[in-house]
Amino acid sequence: MEFQITAYLHLISKHLYSKLQEYEADKLASEALAECFDIVIDHQVQIFQFMQVETKDADGFWDQHPSWADRIENIKKKAP
Repeated sequence: MEFQITAYLHLISKHLYSKLQEYEADKLASEALAECFDIVIDHQVQIFQFMQVETKDADGFWDQHPSWADRIENIKKKAP
């Protein structure tokens, strides 16, 4: 089991994205949520806030991912 976890972590660590790329992915996902599912920015922020609480994420993921707080602020910037 330990080998499987180590192998998995090694595999995904080779596919890291920069924070800038993560923000761009958030932007595209936000646009898709709004266009395809009619999920407004305020509701998207609520979803991110839920994820922040559930994952107990304060600092981001492996330093390449923005924290949920940063992602929330980035999404709020899109609000009219």
